[in-house]
Parts: sequence; structure tokens; C-alpha cells
Amino acid sequence: MKSAYELALARMGLGKDEPTRTLSDAQRAEISDIDRRFAAKIAEREIFIKQDIDRARAAGDREGAERAQEALRAERAALEEERELAKEQIRQG
Repeated sequence: MKSAYELALARMGLGKDEPTRTLSDAQRAEISDIDRRFAAKIAEREIFIKQDIDRARAAGDREGAERAQEALRAERAALEEERELAKEQIRQG
């Protein structure tokens, strides 16, 4: 069974015998900036959708609250995927 580290390396196309690439300071700064921007986007969407969830619960609309929670999960996953793609583009140069 592969460890999480080995799975991550496999996703990045790196094996155990392949050397890892080092990132320049500029690349690290760009990746850090991407992380900050996407963390802010995710937090903004969570605040907005949690208001919808709270309103639905207050109105007794469980189905509406569940739909809003599913929307939150989907948006978070999409933003995280977008973040990883942006970071991978920086890593590729």
C-alpha cells in the first residue's frame, strides 16, 4: 500500500528515483500568493453560503439547507482544484 507521500509524488509524475525539482524564490512567492488568494475566495464563499444554510434552517427547510451544504462542498472542491492547477502551472515553469 502506498503512503500519502508516494501517492502525491505519483500525481505529480515523480517517482522515488526521480529527483524533485527545486522552486525559485519567485515561484515559491507566486504559489504562496495563489494559496492566499484562493483561501480568501473559499472563505468568502463559505460565509455567503453559510448564511443561506442558516436562513434555510431557521425557516425549517432541511432540504434547502442540504442543497446549500452540497453547493458549498462543490464550490470548495472546484476552488481547491483550480488552486492546485494554478500552482502546478507555476511549478512547471
